[in-house]
Amino acid sequence: MRGLPGSGKSTIVRSITSTYPGCVVCSADDYFMKDGVYKFDATQLSYAHSACQEKAKTACCDGVAVVVIDNTNIRRWEMNFYLELARHNDYVVVPVQPKTAWRLNPVELAKRNKHGLTEDILTRKVKQIEDVIPLFYGWFLRDTASSELIFISKCVLQQCLLQIPDLADRLLRQLSLSRKNINDWDHLWSILQEYYISPNRSGSLMHCTAKYCGRGQNLAEGAYLYHKDPRVQDSVGQAFTLVITSICYSPRTVGARVSLDDAELKLFDKPEEREWRNGRSATAAAAAAAHLSGNKTSPKVRKTFPKKRKFHDPAVEHSFPRDYSPSLTDSEISQASGDKAFSECPLKEAKQGRSAHITLGMARGMQARETTFDVLRLCDMEVERPSTSSDFLLVTGGRLRYFGDGICCVYFSKPLYVRVLFSGYY
Repeated sequence: MRGLPGSGKSTIVRSITSTYPGCVVCSADDYFMKDGVYKFDATQLSYAHSACQEKAKTACCDGVAVVVIDNTNIRRWEMNFYLELARHNDYVVVPVQPKTAWRLNPVELAKRNKHGLTEDILTRKVKQIEDVIPLFYGWFLRDTASSELIFISKCVLQQCLLQIPDLADRLLRQLSLSRKNINDWDHLWSILQEYYISPNRSGSLMHCTAKYCGRGQNLAEGAYLYHKDPRVQDSVGQAFTLVITSICYSPRTVGARVSLDDAELKLFDKPEEREWRNGRSATAAAAAAAHLSGNKTSPKVRKTFPKKRKFHDPAVEHSFPRDYSPSLTDSEISQASGDKAFSECPLKEAKQGRSAHITLGMARGMQARETTFDVLRLCDMEVERPSTSSDFLLVTGGRLRYFGDGICCVYFSKPLYVRVLFSGYY
């Protein structure tokens, strides 16, 4: 919660507790409740906030789904403890502010607040209110959905490695290894399944970025206007359903590609797309190319498994559930119903939203933002190299196309749907 005393926060909190009965409300005011009577003592304020912080910490450590911080939080430093607590425990922060007509009116606030704050004090506090802009806005996944996506991506990677020896060789090369260092398939998989590290290790929830804003004086292009856009503010805290159409693998990153609908596109702003289209991302393109070794031609891929293959182990092949369906009742991810025919749909070069993705992993030394450039590079390849049926290999749940350079994409025959929450990362 954010807002001055008397602005209407308590009314909103009552609505939240009614909607989420199991939620925990943490307020410094609770410290001053004695036998059901509110007795405010300004000299005890530091103790009140310490008690509030401890209650919030306990709730987050216990995994309470909704934790409400019912304090004024009008300046960034007042929020810092709770923002750090949310980051450490993988909570999405949703700032909620009253929209009452008097929320910035010191005269009316003086009449309504229960702390005895005068009009003069409230006038000063109104001037102290800070507009806190997040590092980025995006659609955030629950940790259970994140785990499911990681599981799916590893199962698909396993099949890609089985069917495309060149992909395995290139990943090994990045680790300064070769087939000579590998004893059998189990050894190979034990190495390469850990090739990509989880983006969650960087301390942020798995997400699809809508707009990078930056920090302090280093705000990104258009960040302030985006932050102030009523469509953005009205969407904060809203649930969406993202559609995942494919997974892209490169020696640098793994990304689940997202197809945004019209409402989501209105919230999506990636300058990288415009720069790429206008040829101003030559540096990013060169960095991507430098990380990829070997020739630039697409090697021939094996269409069927050979009868005798050193690294083939039937037990490993069947460890991927052939009838895997994420549409189980306890799943965070679902699939489209019906028999939707497979089709590869290359995105036009200038299409907004073509780089939308969820980073599922990065090679060591890579940053999550590099997934954007890998996806844009893949979009270029799809446009420049029209596909034929012979370009694809069958994998569980879809088809695989290898573009060479260690870049491949698995297109799902039925898209995956995942529920997400739109908000900012602070």
